[in-house]
Amino acid sequence: MEYIRHMRDVLYDLQSRVQRAKLNVENVTQLMEVCSADPLFERKDKKETALLDLDGRANTLTKCYTAMRAAGVKIHEMLEENADLLRADVSAQMWLDYVDYVDGIVLGGLVRFVRRSLHLLLSNMAPDANVAPLFEVQMELRDGRVQYRPSLEAGDGNSFLELAESLLSDIYVAAVCIPRPLQGKLSYKTTLEEHTELGSMREEVVALVVNAMSEGEEYSVTFEEQAHLWLEEPREFLQRFLTFGGAPVAEEKGTWPEEPPPDGAPSLKHFQEEIDTCEVLCKQVLGFANTKVFGGWLQSDCRPFKQALLKIIKDRGLALRQHLIDHVTNR
Repeated sequence: MEYIRHMRDVLYDLQSRVQRAKLNVENVTQLMEVCSADPLFERKDKKETALLDLDGRANTLTKCYTAMRAAGVKIHEMLEENADLLRADVSAQMWLDYVDYVDGIVLGGLVRFVRRSLHLLLSNMAPDANVAPLFEVQMELRDGRVQYRPSLEAGDGNSFLELAESLLSDIYVAAVCIPRPLQGKLSYKTTLEEHTELGSMREEVVALVVNAMSEGEEYSVTFEEQAHLWLEEPREFLQRFLTFGGAPVAEEKGTWPEEPPPDGAPSLKHFQEEIDTCEVLCKQVLGFANTKVFGGWLQSDCRPFKQALLKIIKDRGLALRQHLIDHVTNR
């Protein structure tokens, strides 16, 4: 009877330990499901018409990485507990195979997390996705030419391509927060970077970025015909106008005669014509689009460029009017 009681206690203890170990593995699975439930980045406030929430990027990374680290700590604690519960020889192949099984659960969760994060980008960046723009750049008039902020020139140090690549890096860095339980294996981050499917998705994101940037650069080139307006300060423009008696002819925008005209300073009629030209140009610029979308997902806010160009044209008109006030009405 004592033997039966003893065996019952032994079996109950074994069953309890196995069940506890099994529950720990289930908890590992649940932890990774929670960690991979959402993509790293989403549209602001999860609204379909909002841009990707870059303003909350730092907070998003802190929240995600903290959760991943906490999960990593719990996973290692549960593995250590399971080694005790199962009376395992941690150097035995059987235990190493067991840890490898748990390692596969963790890796699977991280793959789902990265895939889900990349899928959100791809599903919102596809040219035929028919969704609201995901990113935005500012089109500006800076350093004598039309530029974007961030830059759409791939070689620039602060380009949109660099921004996109840093976001992709953020996704993979999350895997660093969970140490690999098996010694000698590549880190989860390295394993994910070598994952064929994820690598293809990442390359596709970069390709879409490069194509949209190229489209944006092509669009900015269409404004080169207005370059003569901003390449000359209003004072310089007025001096040339006074010297040569009028603005360049339409066929030769930005060019002036080499010698002043024989009839001297421009007449009031010339002034009025040039002022009228400025007003026409203002109307044309006001008609420029406030936004332009490249690739179906990269929106350009063109208002800074429009405002800068309008100011230049208005300053030209103001310079002409002020000259008339100072040199005609005061005579």
